Amino acid sequence: MDRNLWRNSKRDVFPFNVSLPILFLSSITFVVLAGVLPYGNHLLLRKDFCLSLVTSLSVSIAAYLVTDRLIISSMKPLADKDIFGKDLNKAGEMESKPKV
Repeated sequence: MDRNLWRNSKRDVFPFNVSLPILFLSSITFVVLAGVLPYGNHLLLRKDFCLSLVTSLSVSIAAYLVTDRLIISSMKPLADKDIFGKDLNKAGEMESKPKV
């Protein structure tokens, strides 16, 4: 894709301007803070909470990796069969968007 076209199509308002590392670190921070807050039970000391947290994180990471690999591996076969779409997340008119 053309670099200028890419820059012009990017949205710079919330939540599109939040980087992935910031989003990831803030979600981990919120979970840790919820676990160590001084009132109630300390969640990070409970075995069932830690097991649930590790399971959820593991499934999420595995789903991301599988999806990422599936997108890359299915891109060429779908394009060869003339099955493709338009990037709906970019600003602008749908008719003028490039096929992806």
